Formats: sequence, C-alpha cells, structure tokens
Amino acid sequence: MQVFNRDDLSRCIRDELADAFRDAIPKISRLINSKEYLTNDELADLTGWSKRSLAYRRKSGQLPYIKRGRKILYKAEEVYAWLEMGAIKRTSWDNQ
Repeated sequence: MQVFNRDDLSRCIRDELADAFRDAIPKISRLINSKEYLTNDELADLTGWSKRSLAYRRKSGQLPYIKRGRKILYKAEEVYAWLEMGAIKRTSWDNQ
C-alpha cells in the first residue's frame, strides 16, 4: 500500500487537473473559432462537467453566461478566458 503525504497528494491532483485542461483546451479552442456562443450541452461535452456542475458554477457566479428566456448560452470567448484563468502553470520542479 502506497502512502501519500500532503505534498504528494497536492502534486498528483495538480498534475491530473493540468492534464485534463490540457486535453480540453484544444477542443474548446476549435469550437471557439467556429462559434460565438456555446450551449449548455456543448460546454458540458467539451469540459466533461455535468449540467448540474455547470448550473452550480453559474449560480455561484464562477461561470459567465447569458440567459435569454429559458435558453442559457455561454460566450465562447469568455468561457475560454475563464478556463485559462484556472490554468496551472508548470515549473521546472513539476517535471521532476
């Protein structure tokens, strides 16, 4: 059985999140270049987040969105910028 200390666990989580975002950003970038707005379904597909998770992020003010009647839209440019704000910068120490 492997035992992790706090730093190991933190590094592991950071690396997994960085990999997930690194994989998702090209997909998001392609869509951003082709569409001005994303639907809830499109954003859920691109990020891998559930619709409930998107709703939570909207309601808590974390995720920028537009609501027209019952339709929820996300301005692709704003979503990309929002995702980039959460990007983890790799350092030379991370590669060890």
